[in-house]
Amino acid sequence: MFIYAGGLLGFMLSVTMLTGFLYCRRKLYLERVLGLKVEVPPQQVLEGTIIHAAIEYTNVTERDLVCSIDKLETKEALEDKYKRWSMELLRKAILLNRREASELGLELLKLFRGLWPALEMHALDRAHNLFEFQSQTKLIGEGLWEALTPKIRAEVKVKAQKLGLVGVIDWLEKEGEEYTPHELKNATAPREGVWHDHMIQVAAYAMILSEAHGKVVGKGYVHYLKNGALRPVVVNAFLRDEVERLIRQVGDLVSGSQIPPYVENKKKCEKCPHKAICYDGEAIRKLLNEHQNI
Repeated sequence: MFIYAGGLLGFMLSVTMLTGFLYCRRKLYLERVLGLKVEVPPQQVLEGTIIHAAIEYTNVTERDLVCSIDKLETKEALEDKYKRWSMELLRKAILLNRREASELGLELLKLFRGLWPALEMHALDRAHNLFEFQSQTKLIGEGLWEALTPKIRAEVKVKAQKLGLVGVIDWLEKEGEEYTPHELKNATAPREGVWHDHMIQVAAYAMILSEAHGKVVGKGYVHYLKNGALRPVVVNAFLRDEVERLIRQVGDLVSGSQIPPYVENKKKCEKCPHKAICYDGEAIRKLLNEHQNI
């Protein structure tokens, strides 16, 4: 059992449940409490699988890439090395899933072109990180890798018992004993700052890291892939309070028996996969009765 301000839960909350609560409390209740399944389009599932595999490959093989560098490199040369390396990893991940792509009628080249922008940004960030470090230290080869900081790991699973939160951080940057979460979003950045749900997500990850490592994590970043924007998130006391309040609200929601009202912004309903059931009073009553009889 996990303790939160409103009582006890038999499971930990995910960070995505906090952002789901912000988007539509009723949808969150239908999925997490009444058990409605989200039908994700097969192509979207496949693309996520490929991206996940490619990023996992970067975690495993970056050491070999850095150790192969036997001289001081220019920024452009490192960008080229990292881009070629990432392209090869993406090709490998696509070929690993080529049968699934064929079943969906997807051309491998078009799949590559569609997924490459996200991996390219990932590659360039790592290349710039390495260039800055090598310029300062003048190290090469294995010595460069062993000393390299910050090191970046992708898709890192994290949890915090006291907060009662779990999640997966897109990129985790570690420099000495300092940790910084980064989130990648296939979206366009707002004119200033970050979108509110993205701010909450980064703050929640920072708080999990703070509990896990016993040291305050005071910032994080959001990468907006559609326009290449990198935006900081300052995790201050006000933002931490908001996350803690959301944890209490989500805990109350998923442990309660009262279905939330409809979302005020009806545009969110238009493409919702649960729209038909959500507006069907008889179907909702049946689901609630089934849940209460469990």
